[in-house]
Amino acid sequence: MVFGLKYDHIVDDLLANYYADISHMDITVTLKVSNDPSNLNARVKSTFFKKDRYNITGYIPRNILQNENLDTVVRGLLAHEFSHISLGHSNFMRTVKDYLLISLEYLGFSWLVGKGRLESLEKAADDNVIKRGLGREKA
Repeated sequence: MVFGLKYDHIVDDLLANYYADISHMDITVTLKVSNDPSNLNARVKSTFFKKDRYNITGYIPRNILQNENLDTVVRGLLAHEFSHISLGHSNFMRTVKDYLLISLEYLGFSWLVGKGRLESLEKAADDNVIKRGLGREKA
């Protein structure tokens, strides 16, 4: 529980009903309050030494904590990150490779690595959320 928000039921529901393919993995979720009103985001980290172990850290802007649809916002945020795990975007070696390619792209070497690497990963995760029957809620 973070800042009075109980999100364990959201994690349990998503893993049991939408992400059974990753429900056996060791996934730790931490939600933090952000003072930046535009800082609704999360990151998945994996480790090289522990296969199938992931840490998701999410940031919820303080200004939406009282939003009546906060559970929907958290559900969408976590579903997106679970899709990254399911699609293999968060595998340690793939993450290193992707960050290297994205860094080269932003340094002006897009001709070498192709354009839009980060955008394509994010779109694939979004599409996966919708494919699983999520994402129809309005926040």
